[in-house]
Amino acid sequence: MFGKSVFQVEDNETIIEKALRWANRQLNFCFLNGNHIPYNRGSFPIVLAVGNTLPSEINSKNTLASLFGNRNWKFGFLSYDTFSGKNDWFSKGHFFNPHTILHFGHAKVEIESELEPEVIWQQIQEENIESFKSPKLKTKYNIEKNKYVETIKKLQQHLQRGDIYQINYCLQFAASNTEIDPIALYLKLNTESPMPFSGLMKMENRFVICASPERYLKRKGNEIISQPMKGTAPCDPNPKEDELNKQHLLLSTKERAENTMIVDLVRNDLSQFCISGSVRVEKWAEIYSLKPVHQMVSTVVGNIDPKCNSEEAIWHSFPMGSMTGAPKIRAMELIKQYESFSRGAFSGSMGYIEPNGDFDFNVLIRSIFYDQREKEISYSVGSGITVLSDPLEEYQECMLKAQSIERTLSK
Repeated sequence: MFGKSVFQVEDNETIIEKALRWANRQLNFCFLNGNHIPYNRGSFPIVLAVGNTLPSEINSKNTLASLFGNRNWKFGFLSYDTFSGKNDWFSKGHFFNPHTILHFGHAKVEIESELEPEVIWQQIQEENIESFKSPKLKTKYNIEKNKYVETIKKLQQHLQRGDIYQINYCLQFAASNTEIDPIALYLKLNTESPMPFSGLMKMENRFVICASPERYLKRKGNEIISQPMKGTAPCDPNPKEDELNKQHLLLSTKERAENTMIVDLVRNDLSQFCISGSVRVEKWAEIYSLKPVHQMVSTVVGNIDPKCNSEEAIWHSFPMGSMTGAPKIRAMELIKQYESFSRGAFSGSMGYIEPNGDFDFNVLIRSIFYDQREKEISYSVGSGITVLSDPLEEYQECMLKAQSIERTLSK
């Protein structure tokens, strides 16, 4: 039985850091943070879930269905490789049931817990946050510029033959023998790049440090919402240049075509579990300014078929089309052939399931993955490739997306 208490706060940032320090003493925690960013259909709530039980492993349709088998809160992630049969930890999905959930509002915190909320609140207030720092790091990427351009040209041969219409190709940055403070690193990243679907997750000795701008899938009652993101342009401190960048993105033939292809893929995915005729494009090619980039986002909505359920929605739409390409299966085959690393949790999804079955999941991009035991850290970036793509421009887009993480790591 969960008890609830509400506590007034003056400084949310300080309380959040203290709460994260307290949570880090537990086996698992998941902090989701929408940063109060206005977003069509809402951004993430600001919520911290904490648990001490071993997380459940998700690696099949049956284990996915088990997530929705009882009416409890669940927090966790699905790896891009969740259903691939790969055995490393980050290539599977993992979810836990929390014993405590903190809901952060304006000047207040609601603690919902199986334990004593007043005791938890006292422990959080006693946390010391002054002595933590994260060291400066430098990562190396797994593919040189010339090799990247050569690979894009090979993929464009597949595009020209009609094997695919679009593909998301990625590269990885990594460092080994590394010790970091994941909480300090997340707080720096969130300051550098506040996003509507950011988060920090710990499961035993592994961390996901996330500054995601993209929603994968949300269920609210009978509605299913997907918001594919395709199209990127840099923000500029000069207002005139910034407006020009936004207009260039909005009017780009290549970016709009890419967004449209993924919207069509998402519509097809949703039609497999939604009522016939209910799938619709609510917003198309909207521009969101999300420091340090402008993004082109569309919103696709459908009404779930009463004969289907939440696990069917995820099963038929995962992994998300914005991180694969179209058609999805062939694009995934080429990703496996041409990418020189295993994606693992990257381009998977992190989020939560409510007791009533509603859920919300992001896309795990602009995210750092850290294995504290092995002292390994990595992150990946990518872009959508079409026949109209300029390989050098795609490379620059990847470097732009990596910028906020690199700045965070090197500070």
